[in-house]
Parts: sequence; structure tokens; C-alpha cells
Amino acid sequence: MNEWSGQLWLGRDYGLILGETGRTAPHAHYAHQFILCSDSPITVSLDGHLQTAYRLFIPSRQPHAIVHAPGTVLMAYVEPGAFDLDSLQKALDTAEFSPNALSSLCDNFHVARLTMSGCSAHCTPLINS
Repeated sequence: MNEWSGQLWLGRDYGLILGETGRTAPHAHYAHQFILCSDSPITVSLDGHLQTAYRLFIPSRQPHAIVHAPGTVLMAYVEPGAFDLDSLQKALDTAEFSPNALSSLCDNFHVARLTMSGCSAHCTPLINS
């Protein structure tokens, strides 16, 4: 698959994507990225090294590219300064594959100086395809 399709939710300090992804060219971005796969693992090039996993964390500004992503994935892009990263990264190991569960996970590890609510309360699907 070369095109992305699915749903996008935006919270105050994070965004969630649920859908099918295409390949990407090598790139980096400011947000930390979490990828959860339900049926088949995703293959990502991290700094030129291939990693295949059902759960993957890509730190802020880490060069990467999606190489192969069969099936549906759930991705979170989170503001690096707004979250306790170590706790959030550990919680990824047991995160459920659902937008509401991942939103709740983000809420639980959000730095105390900011507040946000889960997807069910404050996130609206912006794109459906």
C-alpha cells in the first residue's frame, strides 16, 4: 500500500492516527511517535537499521522511514515537552489497540503542568477515508 487511509484525532498535545499506512521516505519530526499494530508487525528503518515489531517507539527527531505496514496501525504523535517520556514509553508495552485506550495512556503520563482529556471527550475525528 502506498497511500494512507483512516481516521485522525487531535488532542491538545498529541495526535492519533488509526488506519492503514503507506511507505514513507526517510524523515524526522519533533513529536515522539508510538506505533501499535494489531494483526501484523510494521517494519521501520531507524537510522538505516530495519526493525520489525508490533509496538514501536520513535523518539523525537529520530530519522526513520516506514518500509512495510500490512494491516491496521494505531499511531500516536506526542509533544516531547508535555509528557513524562520514560513512563509513557514503558506503558506502551501494555497499551491496548484502541484510540480511547491510547488517549487514556497519554492522559495518565501527561506532565502535571498541562491537562487534557481522553479522545471520547475532546478529540474529534477530523479525517475519515
